Amino acid sequence: VEGDIGYADIQARTSTTTAPNGFAGAFSSSRTGIDGYYGTIRGRVGYAMGQWLFYGTGGWAFAEGRSTGTVGVIGGPSTSSSASLDLSGYTVGGGVEYAVNNNISVKAEYLYTDFDKKRFVTGFGPGATTTTVSQDTHLLKVGVNYRFSAF
Repeated sequence: VEGDIGYADIQARTSTTTAPNGFAGAFSSSRTGIDGYYGTIRGRVGYAMGQWLFYGTGGWAFAEGRSTGTVGVIGGPSTSSSASLDLSGYTVGGGVEYAVNNNISVKAEYLYTDFDKKRFVTGFGPGATTTTVSQDTHLLKVGVNYRFSAF
């Protein structure tokens, strides 16, 4: 069993502008994605050959999702708001690990993560915007592990 937690800033941006017949119009912009903590709790199963371990991994993923939006009139007033939600989903991947000695190993690992769809509502009333986010990530990690052992 293995767990990790870190910080991620993975964002998508959108913007729209409407100006009918060259007159002043409206605009909107949003920024939505993972902005905060990002972690996984996984199991690993593999095959060892000498000092090498080839493995598959899978489990639960969690992150902090955030959406910010601005709507307004070009050259006029605008309003901004933001919302955040906890994201949850699954992660799967695989990797290879090499034991340098009894306590130290190095590894390379790939993880695919798919978070559940979430609906963010920013603002309120007629100026409210709704954004549905379907977030998935591809992560390549390299690392050094230290094994604490009493034996």
